Amino acid sequence: VVPRSNPSSAFPDVLSLRQTPEGFEALKNEMVPDWLDADRTDYRLYTGDQTINIWWNALYKMPIARGYFDPPSLKSRGYFFWLDAALSQNDSGKDQLAETFNYPEDIAFNNTRFLVDWYATKFLEAGPTPATITRLPASLEKEEFIKNKELLNFNAERFNKGGEDLTYYELADELVTPILAATNAPTIGIFGSDEGYETVVRALADANLNSRSLIPIKLGVNIDQYSLDELQNFNALIFYDYKYKNKDVGFRRIQKYVEAGGKVFIDTGVEVPESESQAPLPEIFPIENTVRKPIERTWSFEIEENILTDGVDFSKFSLPLFDNDPWKLSFPKDGEDLRLDSSVLIRNHNFPVFVSKKIGEGEVYWSGLNLAYHVIRFHNTEEASFFKNIIEGLVGNISDSKQTTGNPTFVSAQNRKISITSGSGVIFKEQNYPGWEANISSGGKRKLLKVWSAGPAYPGFMYVKIPEDFLGEEATIDFSYNGSLATWVLTILSFVIMLSIFDLVILRGSVLAKTVKFLTSKAMRQTSVWWARED
Repeated sequence: VVPRSNPSSAFPDVLSLRQTPEGFEALKNEMVPDWLDADRTDYRLYTGDQTINIWWNALYKMPIARGYFDPPSLKSRGYFFWLDAALSQNDSGKDQLAETFNYPEDIAFNNTRFLVDWYATKFLEAGPTPATITRLPASLEKEEFIKNKELLNFNAERFNKGGEDLTYYELADELVTPILAATNAPTIGIFGSDEGYETVVRALADANLNSRSLIPIKLGVNIDQYSLDELQNFNALIFYDYKYKNKDVGFRRIQKYVEAGGKVFIDTGVEVPESESQAPLPEIFPIENTVRKPIERTWSFEIEENILTDGVDFSKFSLPLFDNDPWKLSFPKDGEDLRLDSSVLIRNHNFPVFVSKKIGEGEVYWSGLNLAYHVIRFHNTEEASFFKNIIEGLVGNISDSKQTTGNPTFVSAQNRKISITSGSGVIFKEQNYPGWEANISSGGKRKLLKVWSAGPAYPGFMYVKIPEDFLGEEATIDFSYNGSLATWVLTILSFVIMLSIFDLVILRGSVLAKTVKFLTSKAMRQTSVWWARED
């Protein structure tokens, strides 16, 4: 570090030189390009330089994609690490996901597009500068994806001459959707642990099924915790590393969901109770029983032509290996233990590993492949295509134009509103921490909405479903943060403790202490009467 210089080029000396309110007001216009309105609240800015994250929101209202500190939860940190890697280029000039994490270049770019959309990151600041060599992925810097680009130089105001540069980018409109918007994108409810949900979401990223195309809802691990009415909010369901407290209740509800026209994808390739079950499986399964073990170290597929297998080259699948050990698959013990109306779509070494079954008006897809995890372990393009086909089989043809936007209003950091005239739901890309609630109002009627967690974040971004009696009406959805119950309890307790200390130290106990003493003595007199009566 040059003596008396700043260790980061992205923290220009001009920030320290301007000290008057008028100076800072003028500075706001100098620190960003003319085409960037940094007080917009409908999109975010991402930067790989944490020193910008220190000062950005001291000057501007535009939210940033990540803060200076790592989030307190390891589960949150994983998503931000993924975002950083997806928006970085290595010294070699190759995208970080491709070179460091062995993603094929097309799959790496799918992840980048998936994440900039979900994090509403329309604006970026990136290197290379003397402080940070991080620059955008080469695939993202192509002219077709960049709407605006500009480099600002602050060398003239440095104590010591050097490179104090800020390079800003604006992404093309079709790459990014806003923080708050109405949408017609289909919803898929995902049953699984936090890790299981992340596995499925990362597989969606490999296929770039972003928020324009699909809303993945985190339902938690227990399949029996929601009523049938709640499940019918979703176009389809995925069962990954699920559990249950009451097996019969859970699967009976799922059976009714499918009979009414719902579609379900169950994968027992991951460890779940139904991965290896000699007792007859619940009726919703297209097979009678399962075992879970390796078959061979290579695939030997027999493929039935179907919309799910159309256009997929299964010969290019990565080998069924886990750390050089054979991949464990779940399949019927005798190979032919299929139920009526079941259709085998894929066999591996003569064993059914993907089977479908019509039930009432709906359909069930069963897999023993642990497909989502195999997709994200090898990032195989053909496997991602197959996973995308399955999703389209569940919710229908996926279009990349499901956004209807609406008219959002930024009231405060704790309150956002959006007026809509169309859309089946509203996505709000802020973290669904306890304490958020949403209401819909139209024509004098008002209703509290269930806020679901969705997307590549922890605990998840927010999604609300528009009730049927509000569909097609001009309505306003109001998101407000009122604090969690735990926060209120701790706040009130802290306030009481502070008052007690103030009373004892400053007022010598003349208020609270006397009141407590009076109430205690009165209670003691009353209870002593009760004890006397008992005697």
